[in-house]
Amino acid sequence: MNNLQVSEDHVAQIFDLPNDLIINILSRLPAKSIAKCRCVSKLWSSIFRRPRFNEFFPIKSSASPRFMFTFVVEDKILFFLSPQPQDPNENSSSVASYLVGSDHHTEFTGNQELCLPINGFVCRQYQVIKYRKVVAICNPITGESLTLPKMGAQFIDARSYFGFDPINKQFKVLCLTWHNMGIHVKSEKYQVMTLGVGKVLWRTIKCRKPHYPLHDGICINGVLYYRAHDVEKGSGISIIVCFDVRSEEFKFINLDKDMLVGSSWVLINYKGKLGAVDINVNRFMLVVLEDARNHKWSKHIIYKVPDSWRELRITTPLQFVGATSTGEIVLSPAYLTDPFYVYYYNLERNTLIRVRVQGLEAFPNHRVHTFLDYVEDFNLM
Repeated sequence: MNNLQVSEDHVAQIFDLPNDLIINILSRLPAKSIAKCRCVSKLWSSIFRRPRFNEFFPIKSSASPRFMFTFVVEDKILFFLSPQPQDPNENSSSVASYLVGSDHHTEFTGNQELCLPINGFVCRQYQVIKYRKVVAICNPITGESLTLPKMGAQFIDARSYFGFDPINKQFKVLCLTWHNMGIHVKSEKYQVMTLGVGKVLWRTIKCRKPHYPLHDGICINGVLYYRAHDVEKGSGISIIVCFDVRSEEFKFINLDKDMLVGSSWVLINYKGKLGAVDINVNRFMLVVLEDARNHKWSKHIIYKVPDSWRELRITTPLQFVGATSTGEIVLSPAYLTDPFYVYYYNLERNTLIRVRVQGLEAFPNHRVHTFLDYVEDFNLM
């Protein structure tokens, strides 16, 4: 029996495998199996916690971005992934596979906001009780979820944004809180939290221009953009807020004059630049920020939407998802339907192509969030 006893040091030596061999083993496993491997032992868990793990592990999904679909069913938020066609046609289809289900806070009320995923991580904010919102970061691949500490001040409402500093490789959450509803803000507070640097704490930062945040934000090349009302100039004045994730400084851009009308504009990443899209039955419009310093926008207007828009008989409300690397605008229904389609709109050809996504039929009428270009990340929090 004594001959079978092996010291922990001996075990560590046995499993202290070269990186090349570790990569060879792990590269043969599917994503779900890789995520489960961290539970095998402390040694395996430490392998996944090595700095820059993703840089020496050949993640195949980076070359094959995917759609992510997420929605709430009872007390769980579900995540599904499906292949994202790069050159779709009328015969294109995709199959969504279940990834993970994450439990909500026990007092979850159903009011949920999600930020665009960044490097595999998802930031979500949800209401638990009146005047109480919770911010959580999750990795759908590993199944981990981190609930952030409470904000340090009492507030009426809050909105959180998720950003990434590509220089220092740091994730940050920007949270804006205010003390009364609407645009007549008596007092607001700006707080930032840096993730992955030991104890996570909210830090208060300064902003020279009081503003009331609107809609979702988007992070492009280390800059977090979101629309806001200029509180000092009144409710009719909207601006683009630019938050440098690395320096934690705010700048502001005036909107194109056509963007001042209505609130249906959605910010997107258009070929690496900030873009904004809007559509109605008569025309489609895309504006792209060409020069942030001088507030210069380029404009693309299509005064007649394609006939296929009517021929497809789209009866459910569509929402903008984003733009592909080639500049096609992607839209999807706001609620799950059967059948469920994602739509590609090509501006140059003025054509609309739909791609059927299978595997979501069991959840009709659920509010769904669709994301483009999701790339798996196996790092642990």
